[in-house]
Amino acid sequence: MMGKGRHMALRTSSRSSRPPAPPPPPVQPHELQIGELRVLVRFIGLIFINAATILLISEYLNQRGAEGLTNWLCTRPSLALLNLGIILSITSVLVFLTNRLDTSCQLSLLLLVFPIASSVKRSMLLEPLWPRDLQLAGHFMQLAPHYINPWQATWGAILIILVLLSVGVVARSLVQLRLGTAARITGGGGVLLLLLPVLAMPAHILARSTPASAPDSATTAVDAAYRTCGFALGFTLAARDQQDVIPPDCSPAAIQAIAQRYPARVTDTLEHPDIIVILAESFWDPSELPGITFSSPPAPTLQALRGGREGQVFRFLTPSFGGKTANVEFELLTGLSMNFLAPGSTPYMGRMGALATPSIPHLLSTLGYHTIAIHAYDRQFYNRDRVYPLLGFDEYHGGETFSANDICGNYISDAAFGRRLIDEIDRSTGPTLLFGASMENHGPYLPNRYGMREITVSGKLPSEELACLATFAEGIRHTDAMIATLTEHLRLRARPTILLVFGDHLNAIVPSNGILRGSGFVTDQNTLQDRLRLHATPALLWANYNLPCRISEPYLSPGLIWSQLLPAMGIHHPFYTGLLNDVRTRLPGLSRNVCVLPGGQPVDRPLAELRILGDYYMLQHDLLIGARHSLNSSLFAPELPPPLKSRIQNPE
Repeated sequence: MMGKGRHMALRTSSRSSRPPAPPPPPVQPHELQIGELRVLVRFIGLIFINAATILLISEYLNQRGAEGLTNWLCTRPSLALLNLGIILSITSVLVFLTNRLDTSCQLSLLLLVFPIASSVKRSMLLEPLWPRDLQLAGHFMQLAPHYINPWQATWGAILIILVLLSVGVVARSLVQLRLGTAARITGGGGVLLLLLPVLAMPAHILARSTPASAPDSATTAVDAAYRTCGFALGFTLAARDQQDVIPPDCSPAAIQAIAQRYPARVTDTLEHPDIIVILAESFWDPSELPGITFSSPPAPTLQALRGGREGQVFRFLTPSFGGKTANVEFELLTGLSMNFLAPGSTPYMGRMGALATPSIPHLLSTLGYHTIAIHAYDRQFYNRDRVYPLLGFDEYHGGETFSANDICGNYISDAAFGRRLIDEIDRSTGPTLLFGASMENHGPYLPNRYGMREITVSGKLPSEELACLATFAEGIRHTDAMIATLTEHLRLRARPTILLVFGDHLNAIVPSNGILRGSGFVTDQNTLQDRLRLHATPALLWANYNLPCRISEPYLSPGLIWSQLLPAMGIHHPFYTGLLNDVRTRLPGLSRNVCVLPGGQPVDRPLAELRILGDYYMLQHDLLIGARHSLNSSLFAPELPPPLKSRIQNPE
């Protein structure tokens, strides 16, 4: 122990005799060397080239070709630079997040998915990709297998993977630069600050695509803002301004002032005919195409009823083209208008999926009707399984209630759908509202879809387009045959029955819109008449008894028909036959795309001096977005029994 202590003392003594270590030299600031400067130039250059490539491809698609792209770059260089700045900012943020140039370039190239999807949507639905469309991504993917060839999808995926790998290899070979944590935080924050002016840009840039006020909403071409501002800027501003415009006053006093102008009670003569309403998928008579000849009429029943004394044939002015069937249902079942909602809106996917909304099924239920909805597709599509009960339907039957033997082409046949409607209406024991939406004539219209066809088509169009048109005409023939079967059955029925059949929208038939434009049905000028033709579908109102209802207007918004049909049944209501009747007599066709005055004259916008449109918009905003004060007013109070009002105001 003593030896060990002596040894430790010697070690301590030797340490203390050493001179102190000199202090470390001061850290000199790092000077950027020539080699590092070259790397930095490559770093910035690759980011810029990547962003410029994305911009050019994006606007090539958005401006519909090289000519449109060149014209846009030359006439709007400041907007082009602003779009480039947005893309450059996104790429830079990705660099600061990943700290890898190759990964950020690869991720930023995926931004092209949005303009590509927008180009496809515009070719089929005549409007660009709106931010709100992203909530429908699952729905589009559900239909995609019918439109996308598996081999084409496989080769497309392989090509995308190869491009992304190539970009990564090139970026890694040219630049190997890493940033410190402080530089990444500072740079990312600085880029986000640069985006603030864009986020605070005045909303008037989107004035041609976002409603500015109730009576002066944008009814011009809805994609004008994207074509003017560029895709990146247009999409950014649309995402920022996607909330609907709030009217000046939605207070209880303002709602009450509207309600006082209409009788406060629902009157009913107790004459309750059965009502069958059929929304026929893409139903439209293609024989209206100029210069096209069909071996036999695609819609002979519709033509016979149009020229005869039985029934009435007119046209609905629908808010959709090529899709968004749920928005047409929304107008018909609620009496409200898509004109007052922001572009890309789908009410079924919003508040209507959680709150019950006043509707025609609710009204008829209070009058003793049994209400049934049938849709020949997935019951969850467009959130219908949640929305239909909240709209007042007692029963809802989706595509799962049909069998595999009912499929014709890609979907449940109209023949099977018509048989189901007949079975449902015949088993009813009291007044019934039966609403049905068919599916057979949904796209795509591939030449071999039905195998043998009974209709051949000839004309000045390319053979591929004629083959697609023949498939479409075959589907229309099946829908028309269903209408003939229904009218023949209902004609012999003892109970008085009303039948309303209409098409939800026209269709592009082929993605290029070559048939509609190539035949001369519409022009490339986007005139008022063009927009009217693209949004007007046939509607048939028929009854097996003398229905005292005459639709005098050639074009009518779907929800406004109740202002004429309900009084013919002896039913009067403050909103559906009061306020909506005032709207119909002043503006029977109300749409963002085109409006129609009494007599059928198309106009670009509704007349600003029509106070009734301001009242109409205020009530709709109150119901769908606001505090729902109108539910306590006399406009809707007679319609809703206490249990339903509780569900509306206090949803589960």
